[in-house]
Amino acid sequence: MGRKIIITILLTAVVLSFASNVMAKEASPMQFLYVVKQIFPDNPEIAVFISEDVLAKEENALKRAAAQTQLQPKIYIIGNSADIGKRMRELKPNTILIMFESELLIKKNTMLYVLSKCKENELLLVTSSKEYTELGALLGLLYDEDQLQVVLNLKHNTQLKPKFSQEFVQVVGIHQIIE
Repeated sequence: MGRKIIITILLTAVVLSFASNVMAKEASPMQFLYVVKQIFPDNPEIAVFISEDVLAKEENALKRAAAQTQLQPKIYIIGNSADIGKRMRELKPNTILIMFESELLIKKNTMLYVLSKCKENELLLVTSSKEYTELGALLGLLYDEDQLQVVLNLKHNTQLKPKFSQEFVQVVGIHQIIE
């Protein structure tokens, strides 16, 4: 068991370190899916909210990351506020929602709406936005001086506290916990 934990920690560190050197300030598709796979290995429902222009840049990387992690995220192209409302209603409870940053998705009123719907519908939000993370997203993949930090926010996700033991937090490489 101890050897497996050490190997997992080292593998996590290598993947996150490599990916953090490739990307500037936003998490890559591989980082998102790798962290999700580590924390929720049995959760089959993954949704991705992404704008059309970001998808154009990240589509191949997203496909590669999905193949490498053996996850099958459902992609939702978000072009306007109506898309957000419609897509939020389509998501099942306990779906992991990965939110790529875009001009629309980082507006304050959009953030508050998305977070309220996530709480109401028991959706697990993963983002690279510091604002979303501080306001209540479950996981933030944030950069601090070109170093990727995984931040866990349990303030609005108290039902998940038992899952995140000290050992589990260390194994998956969570750097900060907000309670």
